[in-house]
Amino acid sequence: MRGVKAVLRKLGVLTFLAGSLVGLARPALAHDRGIHLSIGLGIPLPVAVVPAPVVVAPPPVVILRPAVITRPYIVPASTKKFWSGSAKKFWKK
Repeated sequence: MRGVKAVLRKLGVLTFLAGSLVGLARPALAHDRGIHLSIGLGIPLPVAVVPAPVVVAPPPVVILRPAVITRPYIVPASTKKFWSGSAKKFWKK
């Protein structure tokens, strides 16, 4: 049984290598008249070249935010006087 498995494995590897060499040596046969032949044990099938479908994306949705109107921020004046002592006679009227 071991001998049969070894022979089958060797035969498979040799078949794959032979098919690869034939495909690489004569690439015109592999791509002749719209037929694509894969390297190895593949079966040639006719191939149709069809353009990709046209996909039109919808336009982006733009949502405008409403204008927010607020009152301006006003800092209340301080009630503390910044002058004191003898300097107040020049600044205070």
